Amino acid sequence: VTFDYHGVSGSGALQGVTRVADFIVTVLDPSGAIVPGGSIGNTDVSSVNGAATPVVSTFGSPIALSAPGTYTVVIKAGEFGGVNETGNHAAIDNLVINGTVIPEPSSMALLALGGLALVRRRRA
Repeated sequence: VTFDYHGVSGSGALQGVTRVADFIVTVLDPSGAIVPGGSIGNTDVSSVNGAATPVVSTFGSPIALSAPGTYTVVIKAGEFGGVNETGNHAAIDNLVINGTVIPEPSSMALLALGGLALVRRRRA
């Protein structure tokens, strides 16, 4: 998950000074529960003079989105254990979520059986 962080004022204007915030990125399954391994944090991210600061959050290991339905990505900004958090408002821009689709085992088994059938047909 990548996004740009901007420090903003309560009125939404970009801050002209450095602001620091912590971020927690969480993935929720269709029932609203946290996906196993689906919560990570970035501490003490600085937005200098309102300029975009890239934030990259990478999960420690792949997380499986196996249940059918809609998943939710929650990004919280604030003070979650870092120091010197000077901003109370954060704007997030250019959100990108990267993932890899891995076929389920039954799909792979069907593909393998189809391949074996083709090989066997050629030999016959």
